Amino acid sequence: MRTTPKPSPNASGKPLYKRWWVWVIVVVVLAGAFGGGKGEQQSAQVKGAEAPKAAEQSKDAGKTDKNGAKEPETEKPAVKGSEAGKDAGSEAKTEPEAAKSPKPITLVAGEKGEYGKELVMNEERLIVYYVPGGTYSVKNIGKYGTQVTVYEGVRKGDNGDEYTSVSGSPAVIMPGRSADVVVPEGWFIEIKEPSHIELTLK
Repeated sequence: MRTTPKPSPNASGKPLYKRWWVWVIVVVVLAGAFGGGKGEQQSAQVKGAEAPKAAEQSKDAGKTDKNGAKEPETEKPAVKGSEAGKDAGSEAKTEPEAAKSPKPITLVAGEKGEYGKELVMNEERLIVYYVPGGTYSVKNIGKYGTQVTVYEGVRKGDNGDEYTSVSGSPAVIMPGRSADVVVPEGWFIEIKEPSHIELTLK
């Protein structure tokens, strides 16, 4: 008489992926793998990234534990430090920008100031202004209209007459208005009294 073999106690009709204990093992392995990767990333973070973490810990400090006892609150130096860091960063950005933009040059006709030089042109004694070469936005900050003329210089011809080379047309600027004026290097500006102008290098 033939006997049929008994199925082993471990054998079941379910395939391997439908067994619950297989999934438990997979979840544990994946959690360990991702947890280790996160630990390496956290150790590589910069100090600035730790400030938000400290802020979250300080928020949880006021919560109660299981016994109902209130946990002591912790100080928040990291948040203050991060705010101070932001302020310092914004100051560091504004200082170089201010250093890059040159200060406006103020010229008052008839006064030498920093850039004025006295010379005689067409038998007239004038104070002219040698400013660094460049393109300027010239604003009339006086009460009256002014004319800004740029000259190459005063030269004497063979007959002894003086002459000048002019750079472009004179700029006529009304009070409170501005105009662009190009000053080649080594040339000078002439303004008549009572002109009062402000030059900003563009």
